[in-house]
Amino acid sequence: MFEKQNDDGSLADDNVIVAIKNNNNIEWYKEDREIWVLDWQKWSDDFIKKGFDCTEDDPNDRFGILIVNDNTKEEFLKKIQPFKINNSKLESIKKAIEKSPSWWDVSELFPIAFIDFDLKKLSACYPYPGNTPIERYVPDGWSGEFVDFMRKFDESILPKNKKYWIINDIDYLDKLSSLF
Repeated sequence: MFEKQNDDGSLADDNVIVAIKNNNNIEWYKEDREIWVLDWQKWSDDFIKKGFDCTEDDPNDRFGILIVNDNTKEEFLKKIQPFKINNSKLESIKKAIEKSPSWWDVSELFPIAFIDFDLKKLSACYPYPGNTPIERYVPDGWSGEFVDFMRKFDESILPKNKKYWIINDIDYLDKLSSLF
């Protein structure tokens, strides 16, 4: 449905990596940025408030789910399973990060969001302004924030052993971003 890849197998521009935490378990996914906007209704309303013509959102564009909340969470998590990053793909991502001389060459391999179903919180951090601010469009009862979760989150929320960009005790996010 959403999956887009470049000819070399890398992620298409709109495909992004996110972490999803549910029942204290963290998994990594990659898919079109729009799928991670949890409340499409709020997103659509924001367009209308700003004076843009906006067609009515069709929940069928995302598995029949307009708003990802407690009522739709289980179905959403089931439907996104094809976008889960398996161990083989995660190893490929780690190798690409490890070999890269520049953060800019692999920036798309770092996550842009941490979606925590346990705490009902979406934290986002992305390098390019002008993209959809997914942290603004969260369901009622959730909080959203723009924060460098990859560096700032406590171990209890995002443990070091889940940070795939830390390879052999080298934090490649820090290493590569210090080069520019």
